[in-house]
Amino acid sequence: MKKNIEEIIKEYENNINNARKYNSYINEVREYKGYIFKEINDLKKFKNESQWLKELMNLNYCTPKIIGTYNQKIIIMEKIKGNAIKDEEAKEHLYNIGKLMANLHNIPIKQKVNWKKAMMSEYLELKESAKGLMENNIFEISTGVLEQKLEKINVSKLAVIHRDLRPENIIYSEGKYYLLDLESMCIGDRDYDFTRMLNLLNQKEIYQYEDFKNLIDGYRYINDIEISEGKWQLYNRFYAFRIYSKMLTGKINRDSEFEEYLKNILITKYDRVTEWIKKYNLERKI
Repeated sequence: MKKNIEEIIKEYENNINNARKYNSYINEVREYKGYIFKEINDLKKFKNESQWLKELMNLNYCTPKIIGTYNQKIIIMEKIKGNAIKDEEAKEHLYNIGKLMANLHNIPIKQKVNWKKAMMSEYLELKESAKGLMENNIFEISTGVLEQKLEKINVSKLAVIHRDLRPENIIYSEGKYYLLDLESMCIGDRDYDFTRMLNLLNQKEIYQYEDFKNLIDGYRYINDIEISEGKWQLYNRFYAFRIYSKMLTGKINRDSEFEEYLKNILITKYDRVTEWIKKYNLERKI
């Protein structure tokens, strides 16, 4: 197997300009002769994704099969025959995405983590990086709320969480769903894993209450869960602060429309998902 990997790497490097390149916010991702070559320049994220790919593959969870790594930055995976689900075209998949999430959260965890401490540590790092770059009123409002609420986090359940779970990180192939981009995967509060998906539904006008309900119903087909309005608002604000801070420091790129969306989350209390959570919880009680 080692010889085969070395041959694949050598051929790929000699023909890299002919390899198909995929759109990616941060990493270089290319396809060559049935293999995916993902280049991650952050060593910590490279090691994290490599480790989780191996572990989930051993557990038969639906992720790409890892073939090998090299140069401490490139992961080689088998290409899954299928297509990533576009964020704007996920309506028919939401129920099954909910089930995919629930099955991920059911994977046995091997160690406990202090989620509150991890969240506060990341927040303080983001706060320092954004200081002086973020508009003062947005910075003061968002940091004031976050510091108060992060101290009171109540973890519903520790689980393996993806942290960037959205349709474009899922491939649909012949009735099955495969989860991609595990570089931020960790053990944490399972409620946090809803944040990226619910942000998509919150931001895009094509999604309505029934789409939200399909996602949650799919999850609850596997796992029972109480959807918390307060937890959503905290994690949504933290997510917005995290992404906006990284935009300001040049670590990630997004368009101006998304920037305005994030700023609005940080300074307002109302959002569609909050109303949907209220409605969903009320319907369950009736």
